[in-house]
Amino acid sequence: MIKVNNLQNQQVIRYIVDLIEPFICKVVQRKKHTFFVYRCSDYFDFNHLLKIHLFKLENNYYKELINDYWSAIDLIYLKIKGIPPYSASKKYFDILTSFILKEKEVIDFELFEIKLTRQTKKSNLSIKTHKLMKLLEKKDKKLNFVRVVLKGDFGINYDFVDYKKEDYYVQTHYGRKNRYIGPRFEN
Repeated sequence: MIKVNNLQNQQVIRYIVDLIEPFICKVVQRKKHTFFVYRCSDYFDFNHLLKIHLFKLENNYYKELINDYWSAIDLIYLKIKGIPPYSASKKYFDILTSFILKEKEVIDFELFEIKLTRQTKKSNLSIKTHKLMKLLEKKDKKLNFVRVVLKGDFGINYDFVDYKKEDYYVQTHYGRKNRYIGPRFEN
């Protein structure tokens, strides 16, 4: 079971989503080699996401469908017109970065449902999510499921504390350009 400070089990389940979904969002971004994967609960609705990130989607059926079932979707991956095939190069990611600040045409999408589960118990699927899945199937699309299996016990403790010089090293993160290697910086 997951334990967080002194929260009850039902409270933990509601909070754990905020740990798991951003993690899976990053996994999908890396798997799809794109920045255009979003956690739906970070936006009021699909129109809000489209407006904030300068996306244009001409297909009103899908726009309305996604908006109507927004609360039943955990992640959305938007496929953008003009993105070249993936290559493990700086040029590819520079092209992706150049798309961030301009209007982008959405040509397709993938929707994801993330389920935290233990192997000994069936997960719940909301009626709304099930209806969305059936509507997508009618259009030859599918709802992608990501099962996150909880094994063993997992505990999280947190405190809000003041900065203490002796608790930290001040240095750049490893893997960053011009990283500092050698003795620690002085605080």
